[in-house]
Amino acid sequence: MDFYYKKFGLIIAVTAGSILIAFIRGGKDLKSIIGSKECSKADWIAFGVYVIFMLACIYLCFFVVYKEQRLKKTSKFPYHADEHLFTRKFLWSVNVIGLVIGFVSTNIGIGGGAILTPVLLKLQFMP
Repeated sequence: MDFYYKKFGLIIAVTAGSILIAFIRGGKDLKSIIGSKECSKADWIAFGVYVIFMLACIYLCFFVVYKEQRLKKTSKFPYHADEHLFTRKFLWSVNVIGLVIGFVSTNIGIGGGAILTPVLLKLQFMP
C-alpha cells in the first residue's frame, strides 16, 4: 500500500478543514451551518480556529519532511542529482515565500501559480 498517512493524512485534513470552514462561515450564496452572520463574533472565532488549525498543519508538515531528511542524512541515503535537500533554513524560507505569495495573489485576485511557478523554477523545482 502506497498511502503514506503522515503526508497524505495532513493533505486530507487541510482539504477537509478548508471545506468545513466554508460551510461553517457561509458566504454570498451559502448560509452558515451554525447560523453566524458575516463579521459576527462566531464568524471571527471560526476563522481564528481555522487559522490555528492551518498553522498547526504547516508545523506538522514541516517536521514530517525535516525528520525524513534527517533520517536520509543519518542513514547515508544516496541522493539523486536532481533531489533537493530540505534543510531547516530551506523549509522556513519556502513557508515564508508561500505565505507571501498566497497573500499577494489573494489580494490581487489572481491564481497563486502565476507567481509561484516562476519562484519554484528559480529554486530549481520542475513544474
